[in-house]
Amino acid sequence: MSTQDTSSKKPLTLLVVDDSEEIRTIIALLLRRRGYEVLEADSGTTALQQWEARKGKIQGVVCDIFMPGMDGLTLARNLRKKDPKLRILLTSGRINDDSQWIAEEAGFGLLKKPFKEDELFEVVETTFEK
Repeated sequence: MSTQDTSSKKPLTLLVVDDSEEIRTIIALLLRRRGYEVLEADSGTTALQQWEARKGKIQGVVCDIFMPGMDGLTLARNLRKKDPKLRILLTSGRINDDSQWIAEEAGFGLLKKPFKEDELFEVVETTFEK
């Protein structure tokens, strides 16, 4: 039986991207309560700026698919080009077969809004802790 000390494990830094301030704030708060370090962005453009400012410091992205300007899928693809190992969780209230297929093909996690707290943590753990 392994008795690995997880208290010294550095928390993952996640970037939460959503144009809805309310949703972004709730997701960030829940993730912080779980021990993640969380950065926030209100658009794809802002998210890319934060990524560039913190190269190598962000281990995962939680991103809304449908946002004005740069949508979440475009952002996710751009970030994946910069870091092919980056783990990405897409969220949306409008998930259909196409978005599900695209997410699976690209290796992105997918979470339908609205979601319960335990659903968020289950998908986050599956996406970022593997």
